[in-house]
Amino acid sequence: FRSDLEMQRLLAKVQLQVTWGTEYDENPVQNIQLLDIHDKGTWILPTSDVEFGESVADITPKQLTPDGSRYEALVLPYNYTSGVTMGITTSDNRYFEAAVNPTPEISFFEGGYAYTFKVKVGKDKVTVESITVEDWADGGTIDAGEVEESTENK
Repeated sequence: FRSDLEMQRLLAKVQLQVTWGTEYDENPVQNIQLLDIHDKGTWILPTSDVEFGESVADITPKQLTPDGSRYEALVLPYNYTSGVTMGITTSDNRYFEAAVNPTPEISFFEGGYAYTFKVKVGKDKVTVESITVEDWADGGTIDAGEVEESTENK
């Protein structure tokens, strides 16, 4: 007996691609966070809706590259109608916030999608240069083998 289960991603993936201005020889980012992100919710099955309380937190994405040019975080799906904000602290102890507002084409954050923010850090400002939204890539198939049905009563 073989059963194929189709699974869908319920979380959203946030990817940050960081570049820095010519005034820096290396990445000046000491800390980067997504601010006021819902961090607790209750999944409602079978609809996959999420009920949220008032709990929000600053989320620190995982650094993926040694030079600090790529970061990634998984977040609960939520419609941030007023946008999202990133907080960035640089090596010279400057703190910047970069707010990104939704557009008719982009809302933050829908489950099953990957959001890539291209962020440029300069001496006097941080700029979100672009945002792309794509289906979160198919993770492939796991062949778990065959399952035998048992008719024994235990």
